[in-house]
Amino acid sequence: MDKDSAKEALRTFKELLDDGLITHEDYEAKKSEVLAMLSQSLTSKEAAFAQSSSNLRRASVPDAGNQAKPPPPLVKANSHSVLPNTPGNGFNPLANANTSSNNNRASINNANQSSRALSSAPSSSNVNSTSSAKSTKVTPSNTLTSSQSRGAIAELEQQLAEILGEPVPWGEKQGPAKATTPPLPSSASSSNLNTPVQHFSTITPETREKYQNLQNVATLSGHTGYVFSLAVHEGLLFSASADKTIKAWDLQTLKVHSTLGEHENTVCALAKNDKYLFSGSWDNTIKIWELSSLKCISTLRGHNNYVSSLAISKKYLYSGSWDHTIQIWDVESKKSVATILKEHTDGKVTGGHTNCISALTVTPTGTLISGSYDNTIKIWGSDHRCRKTLMGHSNWIYCLATDGTRIFSGSRDNTIKVWDLQTGTMINSIGGHTDYVTSLAIADGVLVSGSMDHSIRSWDLHTFENISVHKSHTNSVHSLVFAYDTLYSGSWDRSIKIWQ
Repeated sequence: MDKDSAKEALRTFKELLDDGLITHEDYEAKKSEVLAMLSQSLTSKEAAFAQSSSNLRRASVPDAGNQAKPPPPLVKANSHSVLPNTPGNGFNPLANANTSSNNNRASINNANQSSRALSSAPSSSNVNSTSSAKSTKVTPSNTLTSSQSRGAIAELEQQLAEILGEPVPWGEKQGPAKATTPPLPSSASSSNLNTPVQHFSTITPETREKYQNLQNVATLSGHTGYVFSLAVHEGLLFSASADKTIKAWDLQTLKVHSTLGEHENTVCALAKNDKYLFSGSWDNTIKIWELSSLKCISTLRGHNNYVSSLAISKKYLYSGSWDHTIQIWDVESKKSVATILKEHTDGKVTGGHTNCISALTVTPTGTLISGSYDNTIKIWGSDHRCRKTLMGHSNWIYCLATDGTRIFSGSRDNTIKVWDLQTGTMINSIGGHTDYVTSLAIADGVLVSGSMDHSIRSWDLHTFENISVHKSHTNSVHSLVFAYDTLYSGSWDRSIKIWQ
């Protein structure tokens, strides 16, 4: 195992811990297992290095062939982000997340022996670069003394410290990660962003051509008010509108299949799972519709102002409102289980928003992300407390999307900003739209954005290059959704357009 693979494994385990998918004991055991494997890998390489006289003579010259390779990317499988097996060692860090306690203790004991030896090792920056020119003897395989190994461990320790939000005393049991708010600037330009050194496009020429040649192949008309939100389920397209209705469109005939008319005001948000469609309205309620019958089976009340956004995980429905709160509902019981406020009644600050909640999204692992008219984006822990606050937009947040490792936010400041989900660092700021960015969607390694400037733009997710611009709507593009290799857009011009 190389150090980059170890970092990625530790990051993955920490996310699982934060999301409540593994226990703290499992996390500690897997952390120790990763460190033990890394230690074994590095010491083996070091022994081989020391035994080679030719390598000893060239010890002070970096070998480009031995430089650390980039970590394997997270890939999506069954709607969850997992780390692929590291080539050459068959290690899958998620494969044994529930190992027995005996194996866990053995892993911890083995790793702690290496950890104690490593904790006092200086970082590579403190090693005299000329020391490698001195005569060197072969070191035992259970010690780490070379600057290369010490540097790798120091870098790994720093990475884990950043993940935990506090210094890491190796070999000691860590408590839960502390919620941190990185000191991000209130505004930023692309010239001072922490942009990765290199970006390589991973979209194929065929994908690029597809989005460059995207055509509006059909237009659905029937709403008498703005179209705010879209959702697709098994051949039906659902559209929510200011005319107080939800229309279900048959995607074979492109005609209205049903009109759902239970709300008493604008319907501005939709979410769905395999059984239910959820709708949020300016009548301050959320309605639950059974997808098999399209009948309203429940009405959720808890907000005292407009329900403006919805998002769903496997267990919870999240609703954001103009009352500045986020309600958390159990999907099966249809009961409210928590409310995220600015602060609890006991006075403990949770870091809640100070203005209307305008956008919600959930990562594949269940992490809730919210956007607000207070110009911030917040990342929430499983304890419903704010883990990070992202500041960089100069105006209201209108929309959010995530690919599992990054957050994309569209704002009234006309920009799309890209954030690292783990660190909260801004990666890039994308300009191009000439008015508010009101909708985002992701597919095929491409980000698609809709705007008050009436346009739909597509962007390479890796280079952030603008691939195409399409204009067909005559008002704000307020909703975008992908399904069946097709893009659907809903607009304040009261229409829905189908793109292929």
